[in-house]
Amino acid sequence: MITTLTFDLDDTLWSTHEVIGRAEQILFDYLRTHCPAFVEQHSVQSFAKMRQGLIAMDPARAHNLRRLRRDALAIEFQRLGQPNADALADQASQIFQTARQQVNFWPGVLEALAELATHYQLIAITNGTTDILASQAGEYFSGAFRADQFTRGKPDPEMFQAAMAAHDFTPAQAVHVGDHWDQDILAAKALGLATAWISTQPAPGPEADWHLSSVRELPDALAHH
Repeated sequence: MITTLTFDLDDTLWSTHEVIGRAEQILFDYLRTHCPAFVEQHSVQSFAKMRQGLIAMDPARAHNLRRLRRDALAIEFQRLGQPNADALADQASQIFQTARQQVNFWPGVLEALAELATHYQLIAITNGTTDILASQAGEYFSGAFRADQFTRGKPDPEMFQAAMAAHDFTPAQAVHVGDHWDQDILAAKALGLATAWISTQPAPGPEADWHLSSVRELPDALAHH
């Protein structure tokens, strides 16, 4: 019997490109005033490339995107001779994170989550940095697990195992819902969870128990299971 639905967030409940794009613009607008030299030397793309370079040098950074951004800002501020580089990095990364939290759920998703929450406990398991409990959907979720709170992100099983221990469910009682084939579908299936792939693309394999174009289709799919 299914008691629990675990959800990826980015590109499952909203468009990550839209959310990140808006947050990047807000960050660069802030830095245009507080560190003009950074904006003169960096575009969104070049700053992203710099962060990827930090991951290449230290792959352990990859799971904590919030810390990665903050450290990348501090490194660049120091290089540019910016006074109080660490403090400005803390402030700028918080500006970004506040904007990152302002997500726009895809049409019908909030209504679907409200319906699902009347039948199942909903748990977020995400490699991103959005706190779902502080969002419009927060009231529907019983718990949330973010990669920056752990030593590894998906597809490592650590967050899934922590969720099962904290919220008292077994793999046989859960469906994991996500858009990323390796990090969501294959990772959850390897642990014994059923899976619902949210994508308009053809499935790369047979591991998804459901293939849906939107979370709004999930209540019907589960009802006919």
